[in-house]
Amino acid sequence: MIESNLLTVLQPGARDAAQQGKLLAFLKSRPAQERALALGFRPADTQIPIGPPLDGAHGVDPKQPQTLLEVPDGATLLALVDTWRQHKRPADVTLVIDTSGSMRGKPMEEAKAGAKSFLDNLGPRDTVGLLFFDSQAYPVFGPYSLADGKEKLRQRIDGAFAKGGTALYDAVGRGYQDQQERARKDPRRIHALVVMTDGRDENSQLLTLPQLQQQLGKDEEGTGVKVFTIAYGEGADPRVLAEIAEAGRGTTATGSAQNIVQVYRDMASFF
Repeated sequence: MIESNLLTVLQPGARDAAQQGKLLAFLKSRPAQERALALGFRPADTQIPIGPPLDGAHGVDPKQPQTLLEVPDGATLLALVDTWRQHKRPADVTLVIDTSGSMRGKPMEEAKAGAKSFLDNLGPRDTVGLLFFDSQAYPVFGPYSLADGKEKLRQRIDGAFAKGGTALYDAVGRGYQDQQERARKDPRRIHALVVMTDGRDENSQLLTLPQLQQQLGKDEEGTGVKVFTIAYGEGADPRVLAEIAEAGRGTTATGSAQNIVQVYRDMASFF
């Protein structure tokens, strides 16, 4: 981890040298390992005696761990992930996607790619619905099980086009109500909204931000629906999206046309 972080900040020539093993050799050298110990990291070099701050005075038993587990090989790790996906609680997620006019061009194309990557990173037992919004919030498309409905969802994402304004609050409120109904019918699933927008609300007719926060904060029946938000591009308001996510007991992220696919993939890992 330390090596990979350092590689990202090196100049091209230094990066090439690092990739040839010089950086790794430096990190494994005794002076570097002793420095790591002084900073509170256990040295990889077992010949270096363990001492402060890895001692009893700092709440550490230097004799531990006495049992070391080897990292499984790649095939075993993949099998473990597949087993987990087969037996984890299935998810029911609504993707709330901004299709306002400011999304025209590359932002829309990359957002579509991100949404489709989200589908690819869920399991066949999961279900997904799509709620598009511009100047108004449209009915939820689906939900469909990814086992047999992924292609329908992908085609609907591909068919989206940018126009109009931004009714963010109405869209989130509509999606949340729909998810609450689904959660009441099937409480065994994980229920959530993933909201992506590149702008500020300017067209909602039904809800203001305080009213939306109040709606998200009321979960008297314990449906457990969570709201995750993505601030896409410089036009979005990260503060507002963070407040929506906080009210919806979720988290928020920021993205751009360059990394939105990865942001969606990261979001999928929550489910």
